[in-house]
Amino acid sequence: MASFSTRLSPPDLVAVIAYVATLNGIANPDVSMDGAGDATSARPTLTGEAARGARLFSEAVRGFGRCSTCHEVGGFGIPVAAPLAKVPATAAELKGLATPDVKTGAMGGETMPVLVLSQRKQATVFYDLTSAPPVQRNAEPGSLKLIDGSNWRHTSAIGAYNDSELAAILDYLRAVVKP
Repeated sequence: MASFSTRLSPPDLVAVIAYVATLNGIANPDVSMDGAGDATSARPTLTGEAARGARLFSEAVRGFGRCSTCHEVGGFGIPVAAPLAKVPATAAELKGLATPDVKTGAMGGETMPVLVLSQRKQATVFYDLTSAPPVQRNAEPGSLKLIDGSNWRHTSAIGAYNDSELAAILDYLRAVVKP
């Protein structure tokens, strides 16, 4: 948006950047201005496998089979899943992650794995995990039946990565995720 750099004040430009980030699914964009007027974010310097993991986390060539399709870290990604609280120790542990928040939803003759965002009198808002990327949907009261448990597993979402790549991603997450 170079054409706006001279038309908008720095705080207004940051506001536009933050707004556009929210349109792309970034719930809390980490955008600030330094004294030079450049948008910056406070991020640790990554080296080695952690730097490789950062690239793999958001690697565009993986399409929707990348981690950032469902996870937001450091202001980048789509926060489908809850923020990461504990980073698995190994690739095997990552593959075996339990997904207790994923339920089976039944609506209109179809069943699907769902991750509920909110249940209110007006509607239930949820992610349908049938496809990648997950699709946010709304259900009118009483039209969605939720059943605890699902056959959906985290391994179905991370199949685009091999164990070495998953280990690098875990190194990256350990460097940036604060418990």
